[in-house]
Amino acid sequence: METDKVPLEKGSPEEILRKLGDNFLLDEGVVDALLRLGVENLQEFRFLWASEQAIETWVAKLGLGDNALLMTARVRRAWAAVGLYYHLVEQDRSKIALSDLGTMLGETELRDTKQQFWRRYKMRFPPEIHPADTTISRVAREMQKRMLCVYNIWRVETLQFQLTTSQKKCKLGEGLFIEDGEDKEAVAHDVDNYLDRLFTLLLAYAMAGCAGVTGAPDAAQEFNLGADTVKFVNVPLDVIYKFYFRAKRSVTVMPISQRLHWLQTKDVEERSEWVPRFRESTMSLGQVIGEVYTSRDAHWSAPGPATPDKKTAAPTAASPVSPAKVPPSTSPLKLGKSINGKQVATAMKDGTKLCPQFQRGWCKANVQQSSGRTGFVGPSTTAPRTAPTNVDKPQRGGGCLFWVPWVRAARGATSYGRPYGGSQRPPYQSLHQLWLALPDGGLAPGPEPRSSR
Repeated sequence: METDKVPLEKGSPEEILRKLGDNFLLDEGVVDALLRLGVENLQEFRFLWASEQAIETWVAKLGLGDNALLMTARVRRAWAAVGLYYHLVEQDRSKIALSDLGTMLGETELRDTKQQFWRRYKMRFPPEIHPADTTISRVAREMQKRMLCVYNIWRVETLQFQLTTSQKKCKLGEGLFIEDGEDKEAVAHDVDNYLDRLFTLLLAYAMAGCAGVTGAPDAAQEFNLGADTVKFVNVPLDVIYKFYFRAKRSVTVMPISQRLHWLQTKDVEERSEWVPRFRESTMSLGQVIGEVYTSRDAHWSAPGPATPDKKTAAPTAASPVSPAKVPPSTSPLKLGKSINGKQVATAMKDGTKLCPQFQRGWCKANVQQSSGRTGFVGPSTTAPRTAPTNVDKPQRGGGCLFWVPWVRAARGATSYGRPYGGSQRPPYQSLHQLWLALPDGGLAPGPEPRSSR
């Protein structure tokens, strides 16, 4: 379109007019004459003449000789393009009929759009991803009229749908027809299909916007490594890829049951931000997408797992519940020096003192007089254990396994963990010495006794 050659009003008046002259091949004498008139922007250039006849009279006064006729035609062309450009920008776009946006592009215009995309990128896409002609035409109309809309992803049509769907024309009257066909392609509403349809829509934007930007810098700069593509192309493919792959990467962090809703919400929010920025400015759609991509990047960070409150968090395997610790000042036991690495109490809970000599097996008094009380504190209790006094008659209720190591060691059967017939344990003067010598105070059950049968 002619309006694509109208430069953006960025820079000094001389830079703007020089760029206008380069785009429309105006002579240097014409541009210098405009600067001498004091033209400061394109709006003044737009209203500089009232008619094309006035342009012809003005150019004739410049003394361009044989070149005057050609320069007259080029100035008229530039003047008409600038007027049309601002007319499209200033018109009330709310009055544009929705049917105008849905009108198919002409066959020639549609073919030129696809050829231009091929010449720039040399890329093909499979039919299930390539946008249908109706989708390309719709987004192209929206961009031309600056009437961008938030397109429904589930109504995006692919080339495969176009090739496998038959459209029938029904005649309603003289010169009035209506196309009767399938409304939309039936697809499952899941995350994968949403991402595929989103890519198809973005690809349609890239195809419709593969033309050069109005007022782009020197074309040679486009081939420099790291050049900003939005300065040269209306909708660059790399900007489209950035938006798509960020969405695809971010949604994988979410739980599977929440992915579709989260992706659809974030996508609609971002594309809704494109609409006012594109409609209310003269920026290209690629520039708008790039700005919104940067400003809303933090919104695509998926929320991490909720951090439980330390006071109310339930115990897990990674953080087992530690046994409650009784403050030393309120402990019911008075702990003395450890014996063989085992904690030994010096008194019972009721305050009854325990014989320190008995704990070490040195006490010569009768065991019954000392009540057989040992100060050993087991791993699963905070109270001292009471030593059994009858190892040959264990209590009922499953006590046999508990006393197996005691009985064997007291009778001198074998040393712990060695087969029968091995070296015997040394003799013990008291049952309590045996208790202290056994692993874990004799609480761990020993091996099963051999059957007497």
